[in-house]
Amino acid sequence: MMQRKKGMVFYGGIVALAAFSLSLLWPTDAYAQTEGAGTVCVLQVIASGNVMAVIVDDTRDIDLAVLVPPDNVANLPIRCVDLDRIGLAVANQEAFQVSFSAHVYTNQGVLTCSKGPFNMAPNGGRGVAFKDCS
Repeated sequence: MMQRKKGMVFYGGIVALAAFSLSLLWPTDAYAQTEGAGTVCVLQVIASGNVMAVIVDDTRDIDLAVLVPPDNVANLPIRCVDLDRIGLAVANQEAFQVSFSAHVYTNQGVLTCSKGPFNMAPNGGRGVAFKDCS
């Protein structure tokens, strides 16, 4: 009887925590759909092999590092107003040549900028700036 009560309390706590966590995400939908300074765009990185991609919004402040799986696509949210400031650094983690490309889409799915495809030698790297995309 006591074990069942503990299980119910634990389950109730998990449900409450999940509900609270999801409630924090509800307002973000409005920001993703609006126009203006808070508009969210998507930076899509496509690679033909294992690469390590790092996005920077300032040369002194690295915000996010993403490992792109082989032959897969990584979609990264960025603020559209920051497009002229961000940079993408990609390093080949394979022992063979890998190609990658980067695309920026609006929150409506419209392609606004495309870079690449770029070929990288084994263990090589490449940087991409989006200043000319805004």
